[in-house]
Amino acid sequence: MITVFLAVGCELQQPQAEPAQEPVSEAIVPEQPAVIEEPQETAPVSCVYDNECPQGDLCIDSSCQKLDDLYAGNCEKKCSFKSATLLTSDGETLTLKKSQGSYTAAGAVEWKVISFPDYCPGSFKLPVKVLMKNAGKVLGEYALLLDEGQSSQAIKHPTISRVNFQLTLTDVEEEC
Repeated sequence: MITVFLAVGCELQQPQAEPAQEPVSEAIVPEQPAVIEEPQETAPVSCVYDNECPQGDLCIDSSCQKLDDLYAGNCEKKCSFKSATLLTSDGETLTLKKSQGSYTAAGAVEWKVISFPDYCPGSFKLPVKVLMKNAGKVLGEYALLLDEGQSSQAIKHPTISRVNFQLTLTDVEEEC
């Protein structure tokens, strides 16, 4: 009896040699000191009206600022504003609380005390919002700050040249 073996598709596999590895040298990198970037103060943006400032800022004394930043101070005891007495160039004397105000030139210039947070003793400034209007439409608005005894610069209307108005802060009632 003759036996025949057929070897079909069998291949002898030789183990493959791994490529030779070259020795790895580790480079020693000196530790770099941490770089701490200080926040850069940006120059204040100058403005005439609030709409020229980034959202959330007011045009206060001709520069864009956040009102709350003006009253952010570290102190043990804060003061609370009660009222302010203002003298107008129209001859009126008004005692006002936050969000109260008046107008002049038949409503062409409207102004009011802006609501603001408590503040550190000795740092009081009264923020006043000034609105310029024409036929009931607001042309522009901005804020000014007054110290006790201080008068504002002349408040002029952009389209009515005869308007020349001024506010003077004569007295402040506060609780500290």
